[in-house]
Amino acid sequence: MKDKPNCYKCKHRGSLSGDSHSRCEHPINAEPGDRNPVSEIMAIFASVGRGGPVIGDTAVEMNIKGTPHGIRNGWFNWPFNFDPMWLESCNAFEPKKANHTDKERS
Repeated sequence: MKDKPNCYKCKHRGSLSGDSHSRCEHPINAEPGDRNPVSEIMAIFASVGRGGPVIGDTAVEMNIKGTPHGIRNGWFNWPFNFDPMWLESCNAFEPKKANHTDKERS
C-alpha cells in the first residue's frame, strides 16, 4: 500500500488565516491573485452536509481523494479549506526544500 501523502511536508501547502486547515496552492490550481473569496466561501458552506463535494478536473488530474467521513463532515473541502488528515491520495506532492522555515508536522 502506498504511503498517505503528508501535506505538511509539501511545498504547495498553503495556510489559512485563523485556521489550522490547509489549502492547496499547486500551480495547476488558480494562482493566489486569482482567488474568488465568495466562490470559496460558498463551496465551504455547500460542503457541510448539504451536498456532495465538487470534484473538478483539477482534482481528477491530481488524483485527489479524501475519506468519505471527512468529506461528509465538511473537513475536506479541497483545495480551499481542508484538513490533510482526511487526504487519501495526491499525485502532485513535491517535498519542501530543506531550508524551508514553515513548521513541519510528521
